[in-house]
Amino acid sequence: MEYWLISIPTFIGVLLLGREVIFPKKYSFSKRLLAVGLMYGGLIAYFLRPGASYNYSTLTELVPQISIGLFVFTSIIFLIATFQRKNQQA
Repeated sequence: MEYWLISIPTFIGVLLLGREVIFPKKYSFSKRLLAVGLMYGGLIAYFLRPGASYNYSTLTELVPQISIGLFVFTSIIFLIATFQRKNQQA
């Protein structure tokens, strides 16, 4: 399997999220959830792909831990803001 194919869901998620941020008047709750889900899916696929056991050592280093932590933190804040905005529109 080509390893770059695993990054496609993440790339599509970033593009969807970028579109939602650049054009906020075309707000779409489902596209925002799909974008975050695709980015998480790409991250999980990165660590679970065949022959990726050498990636596990990165989880013991500080910089990757901080990066993954910031990604999780910002995505949770983004999802909270998305749900709040949906409730305001309802």
